[in-house]
Amino acid sequence: TRKLLSRPGTLYTPLFFHPNERYLYVKSDHDVDFRGCARVRFDQKEPALQWVRTEPDAAVSCSYDDLSDRSAFYMKKQGRDSVELFDGFFRAPVSLPNLNNQNVRGAYSIPNSSNLILSLGSPQNPGNYYYFDRTRRELRAVTELNQSPIPASKLGTSFDLYTKSFDGLEIHSIYFAKKEWLTDREKHPVILWPHGGPDYAIPHAYLGLFQFWV
Repeated sequence: TRKLLSRPGTLYTPLFFHPNERYLYVKSDHDVDFRGCARVRFDQKEPALQWVRTEPDAAVSCSYDDLSDRSAFYMKKQGRDSVELFDGFFRAPVSLPNLNNQNVRGAYSIPNSSNLILSLGSPQNPGNYYYFDRTRRELRAVTELNQSPIPASKLGTSFDLYTKSFDGLEIHSIYFAKKEWLTDREKHPVILWPHGGPDYAIPHAYLGLFQFWV
């Protein structure tokens, strides 16, 4: 064994190897504010990090499944998850569906099939797993996670909040509330939930504890 990359306080998380070339793909925060997808040539005497994709305001990860020959970028931006899927090694983009404003949180390959299993959800819906027929562009639920008789209209949803720090830095926060609370001019109690992360800790997603409080 030998050390490829090392620097104090810097993350290098190995993800996968290139199917045909001598590259190891990693997730790293090397000299960037948000983690990105990078690669390193592991047969070089002095390996150097090469960026594949970074975003100025989003954390990016990447994956490749050699069994299905399918790849993906996963992004977290201000608490929102998104997926960009490709056939081949980041070659042909796959168009993913939208269902009642639910976000695609995960895309999973099916052996010996071009179709997919998708995970969809929203702040007002814990979501389900769906079979996605790519030819017909049809979704069919394969789980039923939301058995609650409470309608979505009675649940809270998530909103973005931006404030300025004393030094001018813009700070992003998420708050959960019922929509009518934004305009009813009444004072509602507030629970503060400080956390690190930031985008990995509390997302724009269904959180049972937060819905209970709302």
